[in-house]
Amino acid sequence: MNHFRRAVHRDQGFTLVEMAIALVIFAVIAIAIYGVLVRTNQGQAMGMSEAEAQQNARAALDSILRDMRAAGWGITPATQVPIETASEYRITFVSDRNQNSTIDPGERITYFVDNDQSDPVLTETPNTADYCIRRVVSTAGDTAATPAAGSGTIVAYGVTQRTANHSGWNVHLFDYFAANGTSLVGSANDPTNPVYGHTVPDSVLGKPAGTGWNALINTLQVQVVTEGSQRDAETHTFRQARVTGTIHPRNMGVNGRAFFSSIGSLPPLSGTGTGTGTATGTGTGTGTGTGTGTGLPPEEPPIRIPTERVLSLNMQDLEERDSLEGSQQTTDGQHDWDILIGTQASGTNNLAVWFEGLTAKYSGNTLYRAAANYHGYSPRDINYIATGNLDAALGGAFPDAVAAEATGDVSGGFEVWLNQGSIGKPGWLGTGISATVASGYYSQSSGKGLSMGLGDWDRDGDLDVAFGTRTAANAGKIEIWSNNGLGVFTFQRGLTAAGEVNAIAVADFNNDGWQDFATGVKTANSGDRGKVAVWLNRTNTNPFDFTRQGPWDSHGQPKALAVGPMDTGTSIDLVTGVQTSNSKGEVELWLNDGTGALTRGDYQLADNVVLSVAVGPIDYGNSSNDIVAGTAAKSVQCWFCDPAAARLDQIIPSLESWADANTGGLVNAVSIVKVEASKSAPDSDLLNDIVCGTAKTTTSGEIVIYLNPYVWTLNP
Repeated sequence: MNHFRRAVHRDQGFTLVEMAIALVIFAVIAIAIYGVLVRTNQGQAMGMSEAEAQQNARAALDSILRDMRAAGWGITPATQVPIETASEYRITFVSDRNQNSTIDPGERITYFVDNDQSDPVLTETPNTADYCIRRVVSTAGDTAATPAAGSGTIVAYGVTQRTANHSGWNVHLFDYFAANGTSLVGSANDPTNPVYGHTVPDSVLGKPAGTGWNALINTLQVQVVTEGSQRDAETHTFRQARVTGTIHPRNMGVNGRAFFSSIGSLPPLSGTGTGTGTATGTGTGTGTGTGTGTGLPPEEPPIRIPTERVLSLNMQDLEERDSLEGSQQTTDGQHDWDILIGTQASGTNNLAVWFEGLTAKYSGNTLYRAAANYHGYSPRDINYIATGNLDAALGGAFPDAVAAEATGDVSGGFEVWLNQGSIGKPGWLGTGISATVASGYYSQSSGKGLSMGLGDWDRDGDLDVAFGTRTAANAGKIEIWSNNGLGVFTFQRGLTAAGEVNAIAVADFNNDGWQDFATGVKTANSGDRGKVAVWLNRTNTNPFDFTRQGPWDSHGQPKALAVGPMDTGTSIDLVTGVQTSNSKGEVELWLNDGTGALTRGDYQLADNVVLSVAVGPIDYGNSSNDIVAGTAAKSVQCWFCDPAAARLDQIIPSLESWADANTGGLVNAVSIVKVEASKSAPDSDLLNDIVCGTAKTTTSGEIVIYLNPYVWTLNP
């Protein structure tokens, strides 16, 4: 009986108190889980909102800078000005894209902040400070590209143009500066609507055209401030994104620099400039430029180093003793970018070397001295310089130099300049200590030295030579010379080219592990015809022999070559700088199918005959290769390429992405490096810079360094 009662007692279940406790525990757990879910959802929403703000800001900046690079293209200053209205929240500019001396529909563009908040996307967010940036392109019905509420297309939503918690616009979308850094915005309001802020006076814009006023805008800064569409759950504020872009439009400011220096009415910019030497410039600091001061603002290229007429240029770390180079650097091993230039035989210093003074710089806060650190002497024109370790058998790793040289119209050879690092003078090329001369000269007396390529043709661990020559009118050879590992060369064979070998570029074009080279040659007396070819290395089966792929007809005479992957494939492609007539030129893109067979995929017109070309990443936000060209129009041009373009003939943009039309001389050489960063720490400089070698007269020239200004920063 007792056993039965105990069993019945066990079946009575939970008491009310136990149930209440269980429910409380369950509620606490449920509330905690709900809180986690809410915070997670809020975090995701805030993350999406912040990403949206950043994307909006970048989209607007990209669109504005892309269009602004063409401002003033092709216009005649006597009849048209590049920028017609320049206000704090609005800009209108033109470009004569079809070159008919008339601003047609589609050739005038306005960007402005629209203060009308009636767009549905703006009304749907709780942010009452939401506005948008619009782009208006002129049409037959609106030739002025008038900014008006709701007109044009929206390039960015969520635009606030304010500092945090400010009640209205207080961050200018556009700021305009003279060459010395002085703001050009006046006190008058925008002529169309005062909501667009104060504006630059007509006289500063060069208006009215033809009355002698110069367009004085040298630098345009664009700042886009956006905010997320959702409040931060903790701070109850809208998170901001701000991107800033600085551009130096090629078609404005060139005359303005001289104009401002002549009237002397603007105060100098306070700060430290970046440059070399003391010459004419605007601002304070040490550098070179044009004007009456001693330097340029840090963001304002170019740095100018006067020298003799530059025929060739090479950037290399010569591994000098940094603590002994004369700069303020006390630590060795900086691995910075030194400059080598080759000049003509009539000069006094046919090979000149500038050591870079990173990171402490030279006195005056300059990267390079005004005068070369040392000179090399040669009785021949130095038409091309290549660098690499030529005497690896000695156990050293110091880079040496080889120069393609000319002694006459159809005669020349190449000189070898060995680095003296192995004998206790690192960074100094040649023999001797101060007045350096070449370590050796090699010639077959059968061709004028025009070009040079270094490659380990036999894969024995040292660099051999491919030497391009002119043997007669429209004829040339490629001489193959082997290296014994000590920098001493032996002639192996001559390869007959299709013409005068203007340029050589080394790469593995058929992906077999053996280095090949490409050539660009002149084939006609007219100077506007030529061919490109690829020479595939067959040394593995026939010592120092090469099989030619091509040649393929170019649009003109190839004057310069550069190599690198230019599409989404993995093969090395070829870029050529071409002369198509006495005063015209192009850049051509030859795409490689992986076997060394090339097809011209794209080309674009240049300012003039293209004398030099380089390939490398220039713009921000990607690592794809871009094209830089130096021309006979005293200009340097850059195209930001798109390797994933929908069509192969769209890889190179139809309009240049950046250029400077005031290099001061024929741009015979161009190079792409990070001048402001050590080779050991390239990430300390976001973008590559551009270094040019120019010929200003028959005897004088300059090294012109453009510190890359197209950097914008994201400030969350």
